[in-house]
Amino acid sequence: MYRKDEQPRTPAEEFKLPFEGKLSEENRWVIMAQWIPWEESVHVDKIYRTRDNRAWCKDRGIRISGPPLGRPPANLSKATKKQALEDEKIRNSIEGKFGQGKRRFSLNRIMNKLAHTSETAIAITFLVMNLSAILRQILVSIFLVNYFFRVIDYHNLSVNSFPPKKLIYPSNFIR
Repeated sequence: MYRKDEQPRTPAEEFKLPFEGKLSEENRWVIMAQWIPWEESVHVDKIYRTRDNRAWCKDRGIRISGPPLGRPPANLSKATKKQALEDEKIRNSIEGKFGQGKRRFSLNRIMNKLAHTSETAIAITFLVMNLSAILRQILVSIFLVNYFFRVIDYHNLSVNSFPPKKLIYPSNFIR
């Protein structure tokens, strides 16, 4: 969920959790949420662009991406078209991540019976997706450093180019 900075934040004591849980002010996630600069727009799928959701967001100063309900207007300004294009780009990247999660990380095969277990499986899947992206960035940076600064000589690299290692056998320890 995105919210504007002017909107009053829900205190941790009033936040509703499943199973009648309570949030503590000392919770690190509550503290970190206060540091996040929240945006002023929400990029949702068409199914969530209902009149109720639009009214709720309008009351809080949040803009919902996508065309307005009803008949499309005859004349659109360039700024409105540009904003719609930017919103569509953001929404496409979001949908792409869900598609990647379904194809590569089996996000579409979660069939747990309990809601809490399903939420945990989904959270772990997204954690693995983020760790995979971080690992990919690290490996690419190592490759680029090696490639551009020639730390490893790729032209003379072969199995025989490594120095021979002394093999350790149990008989070497017995004297």
